[in-house]
Amino acid sequence: SAERLACAHGLLPWLARGLSAAGLTDGPHAPIASAASASAARTLGQVRRLTELWSLLERAGVAALPFKGPVLSLQLYGDVALRQSVDLDLAVPFEHYRSARSALIAHGLAPRGGHSERQERALFRWLGHAPFGRGADFVELHWRFADQRFPFALHVEDAVARSRSLGLAGVAMPVMADDDLLAVLAMHGARHLYERLEWLAGVTRLLVAQRGQGARLVAHAKSLRVRRMLLSSVQVAHHVLGFPIDVDWRRVLASDPTAAAIGATMAAGLEANVRRDAPFPSHAALQRRYAEMVDTR
Repeated sequence: SAERLACAHGLLPWLARGLSAAGLTDGPHAPIASAASASAARTLGQVRRLTELWSLLERAGVAALPFKGPVLSLQLYGDVALRQSVDLDLAVPFEHYRSARSALIAHGLAPRGGHSERQERALFRWLGHAPFGRGADFVELHWRFADQRFPFALHVEDAVARSRSLGLAGVAMPVMADDDLLAVLAMHGARHLYERLEWLAGVTRLLVAQRGQGARLVAHAKSLRVRRMLLSSVQVAHHVLGFPIDVDWRRVLASDPTAAAIGATMAAGLEANVRRDAPFPSHAALQRRYAEMVDTR
């Protein structure tokens, strides 16, 4: 059904908004409107929790950078309720991790697995983040933006230094610079093969907002070692969502035919999954795909 597909791709709020604009909120469409309202209520709770936790870390002297979740929805779409998220994400420089961890625990957010700080550093070292909290109320504290399989070179302290301020529920908090955000979203979406359309929508939104800046965006992505992931993402956005490839992008894409092929393959895989429920690559096949996408061996 449309509701099931929209939920699977993180697009339920968009579906409900479209139906509402068309006056289709009753009868068979009522469950979609109800589910979207419940999602919006949950998001408002997350907004309150996020401002509370960010302010808590600020008082503890920790330079925390919110990303994903409602702050990303506001940054991309100007509306906190248009993205659905399970948890909250805060990135801190690694040297501030201990202080941030102590502040969260003192505030009642215990390590999700009951781990000690030493155990966290060992168990989650390859991931670069650790979870705190219980049930649906939990936050992931990141000191890296990608796991160690990927040579992503964006350091949290650099992202904080380049961040800009955005008002959320009356609190001015930092958000990623658009160039950094595009690199993070392209890396995240590509490594998940864009199995959720909402991830691709976010990347496309940033690409449209910075049209004509292809060469500059790719140069920045190259400095962060996600050049090929960005180029592949542009191809997926073009094939799936119709992102227009202008002369600037065409020139950049022509420099890496492999990225174009990877993007076309990802777009075909996404279409096959939606239309025929074909599985995405996994295990060894997925690792081979990753080897093709990374900038360095």
